[in-house]
Amino acid sequence: MNVKLFKNKKSVSPDYNIIFSEPSEKDKIKKARNRLILKFLVMTVTIIILLTFVGGIFICHDNNMHPSVKDGDLVITYKLGGYYFGDIVLYEHDGKKYFGRVTAVAGDTIEIFETNGYSVNGTIPYETVYYTTERAENSTITYPYTVKDGEVFIMNDLRDNTNDSRTFGGVDKLYGKVVLLLRRRGF
Repeated sequence: MNVKLFKNKKSVSPDYNIIFSEPSEKDKIKKARNRLILKFLVMTVTIIILLTFVGGIFICHDNNMHPSVKDGDLVITYKLGGYYFGDIVLYEHDGKKYFGRVTAVAGDTIEIFETNGYSVNGTIPYETVYYTTERAENSTITYPYTVKDGEVFIMNDLRDNTNDSRTFGGVDKLYGKVVLLLRRRGF
């Protein structure tokens, strides 16, 4: 870039006027390339920060939440905020990630009846879809079960699959609640 300085003869103060010559085509291309690279880097860092601290993208690999979340569904989770009854969440148990529905939160007492059904704090919860709920066989959980601080009690929508809190108790390793689900195969 060529810069020419000359003394402003009309001004009393010693100001300098700067005259810029037109940048070359090569300089314009280089500047545009550098701006594109900077935008890409800023966008990449922003996406990494969002996926690390605010949300996540996951694929469901089983049918334990059928029909809400099916095998092959792409799921976006949100990590900030609390968890409430009815939330579908992503959690970890024995090193594997699963989807499940929150049925009780910290401080709640859950009772799963011998025959069918359950209650939370003495009240049978309303669910839009009725799921047959039974106790897990070979479980070490005794009822009524009180959920500890920092944990939630999770049950699968496919309640025949008892690989959930009915088998191993409260869950404390949560990766967020499901906020968006993209069905990738089958409807």
